[in-house]
Amino acid sequence: MKKVLIAILVLIAVTAVLYMAYIVVGGLFLGGAFRPAINYERMEEIFDEDYELLIIVRDYLKNSTYEHIYIHSTMDRREMSVRGHRTEIEDIKTIEAIDALMNLGYSAMGKNGNTIYFLRWSVRNAGRGIVYSIDGNEPTETNLQFLTGLEPLSVSNWYYYEEDFNEWRRRNSG
Repeated sequence: MKKVLIAILVLIAVTAVLYMAYIVVGGLFLGGAFRPAINYERMEEIFDEDYELLIIVRDYLKNSTYEHIYIHSTMDRREMSVRGHRTEIEDIKTIEAIDALMNLGYSAMGKNGNTIYFLRWSVRNAGRGIVYSIDGNEPTETNLQFLTGLEPLSVSNWYYYEEDFNEWRRRNSG
């Protein structure tokens, strides 16, 4: 009887240790330790691979009369946020493209004035993605809040962008 009790206690202890290890490793993945940032070269490849889907969403957002639109991966794919209010997306092709992009790893997309952005990588206070300029002018901090890097992609009016709150704050702190 004692051996069975010891075996059960050992099994519970091993299970607890494995569970804690799972939590720690999962936290590292979610926190970004094992998700290296996407650099310009890799983003150019992603841009080429996802171009057709990006164009579908870009055209829908570009033709929208709303100035500020936000779509997050946690939202219903048939909805977008317009000034904090859920609004239905009525074009099925756009809904399908948004769904496909989210499944490819994009976490947010939207329109902010003259820019349309696609957030492809993010951790805590930093993000990297693709941005389109509607009016042909280079995007600025007015349209991408904590912009710290911008490089043109292979197609005109498309850019690779980096946002980093801590870097932005350091640059703008006086």
